[in-house]
Amino acid sequence: MQHSHGAEFREIAQFTPFDGSAGTRVATTSTTTGANLLVSGVAGQGGTGASVLKYELVRPNAHATTLQAVRLGQIWSGKGSQAASLGGD
Repeated sequence: MQHSHGAEFREIAQFTPFDGSAGTRVATTSTTTGANLLVSGVAGQGGTGASVLKYELVRPNAHATTLQAVRLGQIWSGKGSQAASLGGD
């Protein structure tokens, strides 16, 4: 059985929210106009500062074919050496 509908996928955005190597977790939130991106990680090599950041992906201009990540703010921060779990209820 084949489920191909002819869709082609490609990378449309790339950014590095954390400079550490402890991994990153990603989730989305729904808004009335689209979605925001939640990113969880630890800053710095061997860092102990875990945080969750909120981003919006925007087109930098009308002719752009890739999106730019714009940081909206920090949602949470605390002590930790690995990315916090993200999830909903």
